[in-house]
Amino acid sequence: MTIQEILKTYWNHDAFRPMQEDIIQSVLLGYDTLALLPTGGGKSVCFQVTSLMKDGLCVVVTPLIALMQDQVQQLKRKGIPGAFELLIIAGPCLIFLFPIVLFLFASTKISSTV
Repeated sequence: MTIQEILKTYWNHDAFRPMQEDIIQSVLLGYDTLALLPTGGGKSVCFQVTSLMKDGLCVVVTPLIALMQDQVQQLKRKGIPGAFELLIIAGPCLIFLFPIVLFLFASTKISSTV
């Protein structure tokens, strides 16, 4: 499958939002990529589509607990395995009250066609 076919199959969208396709292509070409998009700009689709094009595990680190829970549930409904884990980091005199969610999902490459 191409990235456009993955987008249509799993998200039922005919086209990417602005910058999403460029971000995905950059990652697939092996470039270090920093993507800054506004709230609602489709950052999640960028890493989810990319990971479906590659073998292995996608790890996303975020403080957004509710969003990750929702995204894992949505991925599972689409037949894509996913999980999340809440980590709270504590030291001898310091406790981070900023929870970090590790959002993991494994993918088997659907196709190498980009």
